[in-house]
Parts: sequence; structure tokens; C-alpha cells
Amino acid sequence: MVWVKKSDDFSDECAAVSLSDAAYRTHDEGLLWVMRRETGARFPKRELRRFAETADPETAVRELIDCGFWRDHGDSYEVVHHMQHQVEPEVIAARRANDAERQRRVRRKLAGLGKSQGDSHRDVQRDSHRDVQRDHPRDPGLDGAGLDGAGKAAPTESETSVTEVVTGCRSCKASTFGGADLCNYCAGRARAAS
Repeated sequence: MVWVKKSDDFSDECAAVSLSDAAYRTHDEGLLWVMRRETGARFPKRELRRFAETADPETAVRELIDCGFWRDHGDSYEVVHHMQHQVEPEVIAARRANDAERQRRVRRKLAGLGKSQGDSHRDVQRDSHRDVQRDHPRDPGLDGAGLDGAGKAAPTESETSVTEVVTGCRSCKASTFGGADLCNYCAGRARAAS
């Protein structure tokens, strides 16, 4: 679904050029039409009757052209006013394609299917550092700097009573802590299903 974006001064700008009610309505309907059709700002003249609800749309369009809100290109009209606030058709198409691909991967994962041939979007170099398990912090000497800049020493292993056990979720293989066999997401889905 595509949205039409209008700033809060849209009606003020229309009033500043003294648009009639018919021209205001036709302009608003024109914005809705070009965004719904995802054609950019232009549409064929024959489509005017499909969306313009006013009794005399040609007069309203002449008024919009005269004040510079629309342009006449012979066989088509172009909506000019307020198009700078609208999302371009190429951006809409790219977002739709990305959303469809993301949903496809989610459906495959939920169905228990592996990755398909084209699913190699993972950044292996970046992700390899994220999954490294460490037995010690990066700076074992400090546990925060404190307000005065003097840090306090991190507890040694003998002083630590809780040992974190890192395992994998039996459903989605995400990391879990404390020996849990399901991650929070899968556990929530299991509770909702029961």
C-alpha cells in the first residue's frame, strides 16, 4: 500500500493561489491517483474522468495548470505541486521487492527448509567475529572506569559463582544462555501454540 504525504500547509498553499473547491478536490484526487498507480507524477488525460469527481474536471484542471500546480504535456498531465513529498516509484518497487524476498526467506525458515540457491546475503567476515566465544573479557584488568577514572578489578573465575552455559536453540539454532533449550522467540511461540 502506498501513502500520499501532505504537509500541514497543503491547504494553505492551495488557498494562497485561490483554488476553487473543484480544483482543490481534483488536485487532491490527482495526487491520490498518481501515487496509487505508481507512475510518478504523470498520467494520461483519458484517466482524468476515472478519478475526478467534480462535475467539470477540465475547468478544474485548467485552473491547476494556470497556477502551476499541474502541467499539460499534450496527451498527459503532470502533478507538480506536493510531488516533492511523495516517494518515487523506483523506491516503492525496491522496497516491495526487498520485503517480498525477506518474507520468502522467513516462510522457508518457518517451513523448516534450508536456504535456497540465492540466499548468500550473509556477511561472513562480519558474522565470524560476532559468534566467537570468549572465556574472558577483552580487558580482564578493568570492569568499568568509574567516575574518578580508577577502575575496579574484574572478579576472577574463582570469585564468580554463576557460570554461563551457551547452547543452541533446538528449534532455530540461535544462541541461548543458561542451558535453555529454546530461545525467547521460540519459547514464546511454543507458549502461544499451547
